[in-house]
Amino acid sequence: MNRLTCGPLVFFTACSLLPGAAPAALPSDTAEPGAAPSPMPAATATPTDSPTATFTLTPTLTATPRSAIHAGNAGLLAKAYQTPLPGTRSVDFAPDSTWLLIGSGDVSRGNGLVSMWWPDQGQMLGLAPAASTVWEAAFSPDGYEAAYVVDNPGQDFRGYVVDVGAEAQIAALTGTGTAYSLAYSPDGERLALGGLGVYPNGVIWIYDTADWSVLQELPVTGQNVLDLVYSPDGMRLYSAGTDGRIRVWDTANWTLLLTFQKGRQAARIALSPEGSLLASIACTTSDAFGCAKGSVTIWKTADGKILATFEDIANAVAFSPDGALLATGGAFHDPAIRLRYTANWGLVGEAAGMAVCIAFSPDGRLLASADYDDVMIWTIS
Repeated sequence: MNRLTCGPLVFFTACSLLPGAAPAALPSDTAEPGAAPSPMPAATATPTDSPTATFTLTPTLTATPRSAIHAGNAGLLAKAYQTPLPGTRSVDFAPDSTWLLIGSGDVSRGNGLVSMWWPDQGQMLGLAPAASTVWEAAFSPDGYEAAYVVDNPGQDFRGYVVDVGAEAQIAALTGTGTAYSLAYSPDGERLALGGLGVYPNGVIWIYDTADWSVLQELPVTGQNVLDLVYSPDGMRLYSAGTDGRIRVWDTANWTLLLTFQKGRQAARIALSPEGSLLASIACTTSDAFGCAKGSVTIWKTADGKILATFEDIANAVAFSPDGALLATGGAFHDPAIRLRYTANWGLVGEAAGMAVCIAFSPDGRLLASADYDDVMIWTIS
């Protein structure tokens, strides 16, 4: 799954600033707090029999295979589409590289929504309204469902699951504690939610997607769990968050296999397609505009050894589906999207502009990003 959540990094020492809040000095939209979302045109969506295609519509933007990118062939980013959607915190492509699932719910900014966008078909679908802030949204591996996690002021709902084709809620994930992150297992049989239980300790909740019962609760001492990633074989679950520790869990018995750390705020992580490398971002200094000093670290997942480090002040990180590229996105203090060739970690492409979340399409030709006001689709060549 090619998704990455977004939002400025948050230290426990500043708990009143929640993950994903826009810096105070950045321009905001003009919607009144609590205002209803603007109506969006309905999209015709018919489920297919294919387990890897979400809808029957045929994409036009992804018809031509992407050229191989290597150290001598720059990865050129060209902006193809842009749409205003303030407060976006996560983007996730459907398995067939068509619809883009957008978690942009921020009730204080008047746009509590989980949306789906198919830019080259000119369609935007308001999939699910939200009564509280949406922290992250993701497609299931087959693309027929979408799960999202929300703020939990009433201590009653951590998140929801929606049937995408029917545009109908199929499960409410009830309980105390707030989930800020989620990840489906590769086989779709488990959904992991991560977040904060009783401050300052976090929790990972493991749900059975057959009946949405909680199978396991994993205590995470001293960390708000801000990101979760399953290994490609589903045998490991990686978690990371506010204390900077990256934890590796054995999904057979839910024991902790490994812990590694470089700096504070390992708020975003990404796995290479075969699972041998993990990229994480860290923040060592922050101010009112977000992270002011940070880094990106590449780890060997077998033993937690560091392979490479970059001085990007990143808010988001993602590997391309073929493993050839690593993308990072920065915010106010480092407003750029950068592409690196993973064979030697050389910089092969760059585009100006903030990107607080990014995601590659599964076919590798597109990159989605979002700043605090808009969502963009880039072509890679």
